[in-house]
Amino acid sequence: MCEDLLNVSMGDVKKDILQGIVECNKRGLLQSAKWLAELNFGNQKAMEGPGKSKPMVPAQHLVLMETGIGNTEYDEYYLAKAYFDCREYDRAAYFTRESVSPIPKFLHLYSRYMAKEKKRLDNMTDSLTMNDASELKDLNELMEDLKVEYNDRKLDGYCLYLYGVMLKKQNLSQLALNVLLEAVNQAPMLWAAWLELSPLIPDKEKLLSVKLPDHWMKHIFVAHTYIELLLNDEGIKQYQDLQHAGFSSFYITSQLAIAHHNKRDVEKAIEIFQQLQQEDPYRLDNLDIYSNLLFVKELKTEMAHLAHKA
Repeated sequence: MCEDLLNVSMGDVKKDILQGIVECNKRGLLQSAKWLAELNFGNQKAMEGPGKSKPMVPAQHLVLMETGIGNTEYDEYYLAKAYFDCREYDRAAYFTRESVSPIPKFLHLYSRYMAKEKKRLDNMTDSLTMNDASELKDLNELMEDLKVEYNDRKLDGYCLYLYGVMLKKQNLSQLALNVLLEAVNQAPMLWAAWLELSPLIPDKEKLLSVKLPDHWMKHIFVAHTYIELLLNDEGIKQYQDLQHAGFSSFYITSQLAIAHHNKRDVEKAIEIFQQLQQEDPYRLDNLDIYSNLLFVKELKTEMAHLAHKA
């Protein structure tokens, strides 16, 4: 097992995760918050046992809800966050347009981005209303704002993530790689940034040479990227090391199933997916892979049961 993992305190991991959940939720980064919540839940289950008590949520976790929001910006932030949660992104961006504190500022930039994405997706269903020039102009304005802030070193890890996403969309891969590396070094609990970074790593040599933060999250990222590179044995070993260190989540279990699927070990992959279905019966992620595996083995009863749940 990697020596870094041997030195990881699961108590410190829990504090990191809880803080990450709060910070992501405040910014509307719901998928990252969900991923962290599942990791927190799985880790806790792995830690529980005879004679072990469930640890209390640290008191500072509650205080974190208020940090990062300027004293004069609470009203605008809570209004904008309510609009954001209702997918009224233009309204959210408008009411945070003058915000300068970290949380409302990110919400403003992210709302502008999500507004453009929502319009782009809506327009895809109606070709008569498509206006590529207008959409590109809107995105370029946001990109220019992010570029200026980046050059002035005013972007925190979360805003760096958004800038990296925009750079990827413009196929500026090398710059996106550099910016996303900055993002994960500044905000290592932001899983979305790691996910955006992974496809920019072309091979194992690059993976082992990039400057990753000295943080336990890098081990999950390395395992994930190994699987993306189809280095399945390396990925399985890394995930097993994480499990032995006390890490557990539906995501890790599913990644192991995918790795065995990639190795054409159909029976082992099905076994792991069945375990996952028992633990999280309403999970929809990766059902396509599981369904294909059942089809290959002609497990019609299981396929029918899965189709009913989906």
